[in-house]
Amino acid sequence: MRVTFQQISAKGTRYEIVDGKKRRRQKTFCQTVNPFNRNPDGSVKSRAEVKAAVIAEARAWEAANQNTKTEGV
Repeated sequence: MRVTFQQISAKGTRYEIVDGKKRRRQKTFCQTVNPFNRNPDGSVKSRAEVKAAVIAEARAWEAANQNTKTEGV
């Protein structure tokens, strides 16, 4: 029997300076709602908890590059 779990995704976008040019980087973060996706206390994550975790991961990735931007571009 094949079971397909619902996938929750969020896109992250950040801008970087590469070789003197401004570049836009995108990355898709995703998790599935399934019985193996659990909280630290062992309970199964709900759809809302999975969505919050994915969005937080995407925002952290976007913010990771904020300190390395070059001014004036």
